Amino acid sequence: RNLKEKYMAVLGSKSPVKSIQRGSTSIAADSSSAVTITAVDTDKSFVSIGTKSGSQAGNTTSNVAYTAGGGITCGAALTATTTLTVYAGEIDLYSVTRSQNSTAYWEVIEYV
Repeated sequence: RNLKEKYMAVLGSKSPVKSIQRGSTSIAADSSSAVTITAVDTDKSFVSIGTKSGSQAGNTTSNVAYTAGGGITCGAALTATTTLTVYAGEIDLYSVTRSQNSTAYWEVIEYV
């Protein structure tokens, strides 16, 4: 039997997953964004998050014309029963000339 069949044999035909909520959020570097979700039991839930990285680039000094850039990554936490907060990191450059938000793809899974 595969792993799913073994779990189903133990639990009967009932799935251990109560609910799955999915979505995406655009977020700027060094910021956070609160996402409203349907209420979950935070003791029986977890968050999975993936990021399509945004970027920043610009002059690293005021006299030099070269550029540097980097990716912006995200994390998330259940901060209330109906709130998922997404956090984005920061890139420190002297003079930012271009910036693109990250897209955070999140999933909240609640178990019975």
